[in-house]
Amino acid sequence: MPEVSGAVESRRRRAPPRRPPWDASELEPFSQLEPWLSALLWQRCRDVRLWAVTDPTRRSGLFRDAGGASWAQLPVPGGLAAPLGVLSELVQHPASVDRASIAEACRSILAWAETEKLLWVALHYADAWAYVDHRNAQAAATAGQFCTRAASHGRAEEWLIRAVALGRKAKDWEWYIRAYVRLGILRYELGDYPRARKYALRAANKADWSGHDTLGGMAYHDLLAVAVHTGTFQQGERYAARALDLYPIKFDRARHLAHDYALFLARRACYSVAMPILNAIEPLFGPGDPMRILWLATTAEVAAALRNRPRFDLLSAEVLELVQSTEEQAAIALLRVADGFRRFGLWTDAEMLAVRSLELALKRSEGEPQRGAYTLLDDISERKAAVQDQPPPPHAQVTRLVPALLARLLKQHRLGILSNRVLLEGLESTR
Repeated sequence: MPEVSGAVESRRRRAPPRRPPWDASELEPFSQLEPWLSALLWQRCRDVRLWAVTDPTRRSGLFRDAGGASWAQLPVPGGLAAPLGVLSELVQHPASVDRASIAEACRSILAWAETEKLLWVALHYADAWAYVDHRNAQAAATAGQFCTRAASHGRAEEWLIRAVALGRKAKDWEWYIRAYVRLGILRYELGDYPRARKYALRAANKADWSGHDTLGGMAYHDLLAVAVHTGTFQQGERYAARALDLYPIKFDRARHLAHDYALFLARRACYSVAMPILNAIEPLFGPGDPMRILWLATTAEVAAALRNRPRFDLLSAEVLELVQSTEEQAAIALLRVADGFRRFGLWTDAEMLAVRSLELALKRSEGEPQRGAYTLLDDISERKAAVQDQPPPPHAQVTRLVPALLARLLKQHRLGILSNRVLLEGLESTR
């Protein structure tokens, strides 16, 4: 996204992003539903955004068709009946409807769409909620988060910058911090590691100042993710340790922290140290988990580095099956499997998957897999060998940090948060 002047930046912070003109393509995300339901949800989303940007003194008679009750005779899913009823009131009485009730209706439809895995429907209603509740940092940050997930990066940044400004103005430090965390994630996905680090540091510093320990843990976790690519060994371990200290015991992201620390070790060629961590957390990324694809891809790459061909074949086959049904995380997963093929000298397969990864990353404007794919394709063309297994440096805190991570997960298991017996056996075997 191009740099902007201070005056333009200031205006962006004060006002919601401009909505592009409506066109027929906006109906496409709703087409996964029954035709009548897709048309109804699309129309109501348009109604809400038109109402939100219209001067309150001119809302009377805003909608020509004020009937809007015929939908009540249709088999509307249970989670949609009440919010659609509220939005029907908006069409019939646009001048008197309550803004708070419209915002809550949009939130309810957003929650329903997310549960149904209708990402683009959720994005449109998150966008509508942020327009209606235009002074709410949480609404703006949520819209930014869904835009990021849908790879609408420019719009995501506009919403998240607005969320930061709204959070600061209202002294809503929770959503101020969350907005900076999400800005860091956005910049990370674009491959802009310096700005990702800057935003994560701002979130971490404000969390330390305001006592939001869990959010601080998330910010330090993000700093570890950045350190995977640009930081020193000491920095990465310091961020991982700080995140673990700040995360509450009853918090699911500890498993992701363990995975990301294993990835950090793998990027420094400490494959023999990374593999026991990945083996121990396998039960925490079971079938159906949306992040399983990353665990599979990382473990496949490490298995290839350790010359374990049967394990690599098993894991890579599942990755290739999963990428047929989702684009989220698919580009980076394909890249890690491609690197595994390269390690076994399967140059044609490696090149094919690296190209697939690059095409998908370009489509979704994902910077990390783009950079990795270009580098890997150069290595493949030169038949360049991969780095072999290395021991951690003398100053590494592996012997302290790995047991601490696994002990945290074991403690969660005993508290009943994680109930897979295989996890218990796996963690105890690593002691």
